[in-house]
Amino acid sequence: MTFSRRIVITITLAIFLLAAMTLALKPPPANEQILSDGTIVRLGQISYGKNHRYVTGNVAQRFAGRILPDKMAKAIGAKVHLATNATDKLFFFVEYHNQKNTQEPARWYSPAALIVSDVLGNEFVGNGAMYRSRTGSNLVEGFNIPMESHLSENLKIRVCPYDYVHQSNYTAYFTAKNPGPRSVSQWSAKPLPQTNQFGDLQVIFLDAKSTNAPPEAHRDHMRTWTCMHVQILQNGLPPGEVRANGVMVTDEAGQTYQPSFVGF
Repeated sequence: MTFSRRIVITITLAIFLLAAMTLALKPPPANEQILSDGTIVRLGQISYGKNHRYVTGNVAQRFAGRILPDKMAKAIGAKVHLATNATDKLFFFVEYHNQKNTQEPARWYSPAALIVSDVLGNEFVGNGAMYRSRTGSNLVEGFNIPMESHLSENLKIRVCPYDYVHQSNYTAYFTAKNPGPRSVSQWSAKPLPQTNQFGDLQVIFLDAKSTNAPPEAHRDHMRTWTCMHVQILQNGLPPGEVRANGVMVTDEAGQTYQPSFVGF
Protein backbone atom coordinates (compact mmCIF):
# COMPACT_ATOMS: atom_id res chain seq x y z
CA MET A 1 0.00 0.00 0.00
CA THR A 2 1.49 3.35 -1.08
CA PHE A 3 1.85 6.31 1.27
CA SER A 4 -0.68 8.43 -0.68
CA ARG A 5 -3.25 5.62 -0.59
CA ARG A 6 -2.86 5.36 3.19
CA ILE A 7 -3.52 9.08 3.47
CA VAL A 8 -6.70 8.75 1.38
CA ILE A 9 -7.92 5.81 3.48
CA THR A 10 -7.13 7.67 6.70
CA ILE A 11 -8.99 10.78 5.55
CA THR A 12 -11.97 8.69 4.38
CA LEU A 13 -12.18 6.88 7.71
CA ALA A 14 -11.92 10.22 9.54
CA ILE A 15 -14.82 11.61 7.47
CA PHE A 16 -16.98 8.56 8.20
CA LEU A 17 -16.08 8.76 11.91
CA LEU A 18 -16.94 12.46 12.03
CA ALA A 19 -20.26 11.80 10.29
CA ALA A 20 -21.07 9.01 12.75
CA MET A 21 -20.17 11.26 15.66
CA THR A 22 -22.39 14.03 14.25
CA LEU A 23 -25.38 11.68 14.00
CA ALA A 24 -24.74 10.14 17.41
CA LEU A 25 -24.26 13.41 19.24
CA LYS A 26 -26.97 15.48 17.55
CA PRO A 27 -29.70 16.02 20.16
CA PRO A 28 -32.98 14.30 19.27
CA PRO A 29 -35.91 16.66 18.58
CA ALA A 30 -37.49 15.81 21.94
CA ASN A 31 -34.48 17.35 23.71
CA GLU A 32 -34.54 20.63 21.80
CA GLN A 33 -37.22 23.29 21.41
CA ILE A 34 -37.46 26.75 19.86
CA LEU A 35 -39.24 29.38 21.93
CA SER A 36 -41.50 32.02 20.41
CA ASP A 37 -38.68 34.59 20.59
CA GLY A 38 -36.43 32.32 18.49
CA THR A 39 -34.21 31.08 21.31
CA ILE A 40 -33.22 27.40 21.08
CA VAL A 41 -33.57 25.57 24.41
CA ARG A 42 -31.85 22.22 24.81
CA LEU A 43 -32.13 19.80 27.73
CA GLY A 44 -28.46 18.88 27.67
CA GLN A 45 -28.03 16.39 30.49
CA ILE A 46 -29.65 14.91 33.58
CA SER A 47 -27.35 13.24 36.08
CA TYR A 48 -27.67 11.87 39.61
CA GLY A 49 -25.08 12.12 42.36
CA LYS A 50 -22.92 14.69 44.12
CA ASN A 51 -20.65 15.73 41.24
CA HIS A 52 -21.89 16.71 37.79
CA ARG A 53 -19.93 17.41 34.60
CA TYR A 54 -21.23 18.65 31.26
CA VAL A 55 -19.27 19.58 28.13
CA THR A 56 -20.31 22.04 25.41
CA GLY A 57 -18.73 23.04 22.12
CA ASN A 58 -18.84 21.79 18.55
CA VAL A 59 -19.44 18.11 17.76
CA ALA A 60 -15.78 17.09 18.02
CA GLN A 61 -15.22 19.12 21.20
CA ARG A 62 -18.25 17.59 22.91
CA PHE A 63 -17.22 14.08 21.93
CA ALA A 64 -13.59 14.43 23.00
CA GLY A 65 -14.44 16.51 26.08
CA ARG A 66 -16.55 13.71 27.53
CA ILE A 67 -13.57 11.35 27.71
CA LEU A 68 -10.65 13.75 28.19
CA PRO A 69 -9.56 15.23 31.55
CA ASP A 70 -10.76 18.78 32.15
CA LYS A 71 -7.43 20.42 31.31
CA MET A 72 -7.11 18.61 27.97
CA ALA A 73 -10.78 19.19 27.12
CA LYS A 74 -10.34 22.93 27.66
CA ALA A 75 -7.15 22.88 25.59
CA ILE A 76 -9.09 21.71 22.50
CA GLY A 77 -11.68 24.47 23.00
CA ALA A 78 -14.39 22.57 24.84
CA LYS A 79 -16.25 24.29 27.68
CA VAL A 80 -16.41 22.14 30.81
CA HIS A 81 -19.26 22.87 33.24
CA LEU A 82 -18.92 21.49 36.79
CA ALA A 83 -21.44 21.50 39.63
CA THR A 84 -21.46 19.89 43.08
CA ASN A 85 -24.19 18.95 45.57
CA ALA A 86 -23.67 18.18 49.24
CA THR A 87 -25.82 15.05 48.85
CA ASP A 88 -26.91 12.84 45.95
CA LYS A 89 -29.44 14.73 43.83
CA LEU A 90 -30.74 15.02 40.30
CA PHE A 91 -29.00 17.77 38.37
CA PHE A 92 -30.20 19.29 35.10
CA PHE A 93 -28.05 21.15 32.56
CA VAL A 94 -30.03 23.35 30.15
CA GLU A 95 -28.56 25.17 27.13
CA TYR A 96 -29.94 28.27 25.42
CA HIS A 97 -28.82 29.66 22.06
CA ASN A 98 -29.86 33.05 20.69
CA GLN A 99 -30.01 32.35 16.96
CA LYS A 100 -31.39 35.77 16.01
CA ASN A 101 -28.37 37.77 17.16
CA THR A 102 -25.11 35.91 17.69
CA GLN A 103 -23.55 39.00 19.28
CA GLU A 104 -26.04 39.08 22.15
CA PRO A 105 -26.01 36.54 25.01
CA ALA A 106 -28.89 34.10 25.06
CA ARG A 107 -31.62 34.65 27.64
CA TRP A 108 -30.55 38.12 28.78
CA TYR A 109 -32.92 38.04 31.73
CA SER A 110 -33.61 36.26 35.00
CA PRO A 111 -32.57 32.64 35.60
CA ALA A 112 -35.25 30.19 34.58
CA ALA A 113 -37.43 28.09 36.85
CA LEU A 114 -37.32 24.32 36.39
CA ILE A 115 -40.27 22.10 37.34
CA VAL A 116 -40.13 18.29 37.28
CA SER A 117 -43.23 16.04 37.29
CA ASP A 118 -43.42 12.29 37.90
CA VAL A 119 -45.91 9.65 36.75
CA LEU A 120 -48.25 10.38 39.68
CA GLY A 121 -48.38 14.09 38.91
CA ASN A 122 -46.14 15.08 41.82
CA GLU A 123 -44.23 18.26 41.01
CA PHE A 124 -40.76 19.12 42.26
CA VAL A 125 -39.59 22.71 41.82
CA GLY A 126 -35.90 23.47 41.31
CA ASN A 127 -33.92 25.74 43.61
CA GLY A 128 -33.36 28.25 40.80
CA ALA A 129 -30.29 28.17 38.60
CA MET A 130 -27.44 26.86 40.77
CA TYR A 131 -25.00 27.30 37.88
CA ARG A 132 -24.81 29.85 35.02
CA SER A 133 -22.21 30.28 32.30
CA ARG A 134 -22.34 32.51 29.21
CA THR A 135 -20.24 32.13 26.08
CA GLY A 136 -21.17 34.51 23.27
CA SER A 137 -24.79 33.89 22.33
CA ASN A 138 -24.94 30.68 24.38
CA LEU A 139 -25.97 30.24 27.98
CA VAL A 140 -25.81 27.12 30.16
CA GLU A 141 -27.82 26.87 33.38
CA GLY A 142 -27.67 24.08 35.96
CA PHE A 143 -30.50 23.14 38.33
CA ASN A 144 -31.00 20.71 41.16
CA ILE A 145 -34.23 19.89 42.94
CA PRO A 146 -34.47 19.37 46.72
CA MET A 147 -36.58 16.23 46.31
CA GLU A 148 -37.02 13.87 43.40
CA SER A 149 -39.31 11.03 42.45
CA HIS A 150 -38.16 7.48 43.25
CA LEU A 151 -41.15 6.00 41.43
CA SER A 152 -41.00 7.19 37.81
CA GLU A 153 -38.91 5.76 35.01
CA ASN A 154 -39.56 8.96 33.05
CA LEU A 155 -39.79 12.57 34.11
CA LYS A 156 -41.58 15.52 32.56
CA ILE A 157 -39.54 18.72 32.73
CA ARG A 158 -40.66 22.30 32.23
CA VAL A 159 -38.11 25.08 31.84
CA CYS A 160 -39.81 28.43 32.51
CA PRO A 161 -37.74 31.59 32.00
CA TYR A 162 -39.21 35.07 32.42
CA ASP A 163 -38.18 38.07 30.32
CA TYR A 164 -38.30 41.11 32.60
CA VAL A 165 -37.55 43.47 29.72
CA HIS A 166 -40.50 42.40 27.57
CA GLN A 167 -42.65 41.12 30.47
CA SER A 168 -42.97 37.70 28.82
CA ASN A 169 -43.13 34.13 30.13
CA TYR A 170 -41.69 31.26 28.12
CA THR A 171 -41.98 27.51 28.69
CA ALA A 172 -40.12 24.60 27.09
CA TYR A 173 -41.39 21.04 27.66
CA PHE A 174 -39.28 17.89 27.74
CA THR A 175 -39.60 14.22 28.69
CA ALA A 176 -36.50 12.27 29.77
CA LYS A 177 -35.37 9.13 31.58
CA ASN A 178 -34.99 9.37 35.35
CA PRO A 179 -31.35 8.52 36.23
CA GLY A 180 -32.08 8.43 39.97
CA PRO A 181 -32.64 5.24 42.00
CA ARG A 182 -36.02 3.58 42.15
CA SER A 183 -37.75 2.45 45.35
CA VAL A 184 -41.20 1.44 46.57
CA SER A 185 -42.64 3.40 49.48
CA GLN A 186 -42.87 1.57 52.80
CA TRP A 187 -44.67 4.41 54.55
CA SER A 188 -48.43 4.48 54.86
CA ALA A 189 -49.96 7.92 55.22
CA LYS A 190 -52.31 8.61 58.12
CA PRO A 191 -55.51 10.56 57.58
CA LEU A 192 -55.68 14.28 58.38
CA PRO A 193 -55.99 16.12 60.66
CA GLN A 194 -53.09 14.86 62.78
CA THR A 195 -52.12 16.20 66.19
CA ASN A 196 -48.82 16.25 68.06
CA GLN A 197 -48.73 17.17 71.76
CA PHE A 198 -45.78 19.00 73.38
CA GLY A 199 -46.66 19.68 77.02
CA ASP A 200 -49.52 22.15 76.91
CA LEU A 201 -48.97 22.86 73.20
CA GLN A 202 -50.85 21.14 70.39
CA VAL A 203 -49.64 21.27 66.78
CA ILE A 204 -52.41 20.22 64.41
CA PHE A 205 -51.73 19.44 60.75
CA LEU A 206 -55.13 20.34 59.31
CA ASP A 207 -54.88 19.69 55.57
CA ALA A 208 -52.76 19.85 52.43
CA LYS A 209 -54.27 20.91 49.11
CA SER A 210 -52.76 21.31 45.66
CA THR A 211 -53.89 24.11 43.37
CA ASN A 212 -52.78 26.11 40.35
CA ALA A 213 -53.71 29.33 42.14
CA PRO A 214 -50.55 30.64 43.85
CA PRO A 215 -50.50 32.26 47.28
CA GLU A 216 -50.81 36.05 47.24
CA ALA A 217 -47.07 36.43 47.86
CA HIS A 218 -46.27 34.60 44.60
CA ARG A 219 -47.29 35.25 41.01
CA ASP A 220 -45.93 32.21 39.23
CA HIS A 221 -49.03 30.65 37.64
CA MET A 222 -47.00 27.98 35.82
CA ARG A 223 -46.60 25.87 38.95
CA THR A 224 -48.89 23.65 40.96
CA TRP A 225 -48.80 24.77 44.60
CA THR A 226 -49.37 22.56 47.64
CA CYS A 227 -50.61 24.57 50.61
CA MET A 228 -50.34 23.01 54.08
CA HIS A 229 -52.38 24.45 56.94
CA VAL A 230 -51.18 23.96 60.52
CA GLN A 231 -52.82 25.20 63.73
CA ILE A 232 -51.06 25.72 67.09
CA LEU A 233 -53.01 25.70 70.34
CA GLN A 234 -51.94 26.18 73.95
CA ASN A 235 -54.31 24.65 76.49
CA GLY A 236 -56.90 24.53 73.72
CA LEU A 237 -56.60 28.24 72.86
CA PRO A 238 -54.52 30.22 70.35
CA PRO A 239 -51.16 30.88 72.03
CA GLY A 240 -50.15 34.42 72.78
CA GLU A 241 -46.37 34.22 72.31
CA VAL A 242 -45.84 30.95 70.39
CA ARG A 243 -45.37 31.05 66.63
CA ALA A 244 -44.12 28.51 64.10
CA ASN A 245 -40.85 29.68 62.58
CA GLY A 246 -40.58 27.24 59.67
CA VAL A 247 -41.55 23.98 58.02
CA MET A 248 -39.30 21.08 57.08
CA VAL A 249 -40.49 18.26 54.81
CA THR A 250 -38.66 14.90 54.82
CA ASP A 251 -39.43 11.94 52.60
CA GLU A 252 -38.84 8.24 53.11
CA ALA A 253 -35.47 8.37 51.32
CA GLY A 254 -34.19 11.00 53.76
CA GLN A 255 -34.46 13.91 51.35
CA THR A 256 -35.38 17.18 53.04
CA TYR A 257 -37.05 20.31 51.71
CA GLN A 258 -37.82 23.61 53.40
CA PRO A 259 -40.81 25.15 51.58
CA SER A 260 -41.92 28.77 51.66
CA PHE A 261 -43.50 29.63 55.00
CA VAL A 262 -46.30 32.14 55.48
CA GLY A 263 -47.71 32.76 58.96
CA PHE A 264 -51.05 34.45 59.45
